[in-house]
Amino acid sequence: MYLTYYWAEEEGGEIVIHEKNYDDLKNPSFAPEVDLYALSIPVNQFSVDIVTTDSFSVHNAVELYDDMDGLWASFRIKSADQIQPGVVRLVADTWIADLEHATMDAEMYEAEPAGDLIDACIEAGFPNATHMYEIDSSFSSATVTGYCPEQTARERLTWVLFAIGGMVKQSFADVVQIVPIDDTATLIPYDKTFYRPAISNGEWVTEVKVTAFSFTEASSQAEWEADDSSYRFPLPWVCEEQDFSLTNSDVPDGVPENVVEIGELYLINSGNVNAILNRMAAYYFNRAEVSLDCINNRQFLPGDKVTASMDEESLITGYITQASFQFGLQARSTLKLIGVEDITGAMLTINYVYSGGRIKQAKYFLPVGYAFSIENPFIDRTYQERRFIYAPQTENATGTMTAGGMTVTVEYDIALESYGGNLIVYSVDGVETGSGVGVIS
Repeated sequence: MYLTYYWAEEEGGEIVIHEKNYDDLKNPSFAPEVDLYALSIPVNQFSVDIVTTDSFSVHNAVELYDDMDGLWASFRIKSADQIQPGVVRLVADTWIADLEHATMDAEMYEAEPAGDLIDACIEAGFPNATHMYEIDSSFSSATVTGYCPEQTARERLTWVLFAIGGMVKQSFADVVQIVPIDDTATLIPYDKTFYRPAISNGEWVTEVKVTAFSFTEASSQAEWEADDSSYRFPLPWVCEEQDFSLTNSDVPDGVPENVVEIGELYLINSGNVNAILNRMAAYYFNRAEVSLDCINNRQFLPGDKVTASMDEESLITGYITQASFQFGLQARSTLKLIGVEDITGAMLTINYVYSGGRIKQAKYFLPVGYAFSIENPFIDRTYQERRFIYAPQTENATGTMTAGGMTVTVEYDIALESYGGNLIVYSVDGVETGSGVGVIS
């Protein structure tokens, strides 16, 4: 891995941006996370020890890359301390933390474009940051209606995202991304997982309740004063409240009542209450959480929905809320999954065949309905002191997994044959040359 540090200096009356790379890094720590349901906005950060005598300025930009130039984090320096001679411990986080220090006035919104309100929240806490975040186009028509009391910009942004069903991704891109939940699942191959995933179950939630709010203007001071809402809204606004609820039908008999209530969030209204209620039920009714270790070179990230193997013949699906990375020859991560459910799988059998005879077989337990594309390997076999390298006729085995299992046959040709110190080349880069061509002794 390496880290790029950026700083600015005035040269000849102009501001010049400089950068420097550092590749002598030790003890990197990186555990990005998201809150899928915008109950909060966690601040992502990383720390790393840099072998250097250089100094670093707080709030300057840093970027963390892997050896293939893949971006892991584009943050700003929170602290830089010399922990021993020639070693600096650098901690960096995102500018989302700055939103906590800005206060926004109370405001009533009527069909306010969500994008404009997100811009206002970020501008309040981190001015001139329009180039440092992007809002998913699916929110282009989203609006916000309701009331916000005086609150921090971070809390205001949390309320807005909760109202529209958005979340904040802060890592693995050069901008902060505000996106919806994506229900498309990515498969974590069984051979990329370690051990058996650990599963835990929280307490049963028997019901979720959400309060929706409707605001009208009072016709007089007396009408406003007569408003018996749980919260006194500014003149001239009066409020009507209506409770909505969903009951968990999966709760066993005898489980004591445990109701989760979402109240006093005044951006909930008749237009979004059902969507919010369904999201909260999906979160609170599903008690299972899974901890899963896997090889992860940025393929499986917080906010993603994934499918993973509990063992060789059982599958679960869920959403990644945190990925805690350990770095070595390959990046490995411990994933925390929520919204976990069992899913139906079936066995895919791939027979690798040459001239009617099977030379190898592979099996994969995959989700039913999964569109698979599995790379066909070159196969090395020795028979009666002759070594053969078999090449696939097609690059990938493809198809859509069906219930009950399926079998796919992949045809192979001989690419190379070796015996008695001789090497016969039958094909080069897929071009047939004939068995009598290219003998090397």
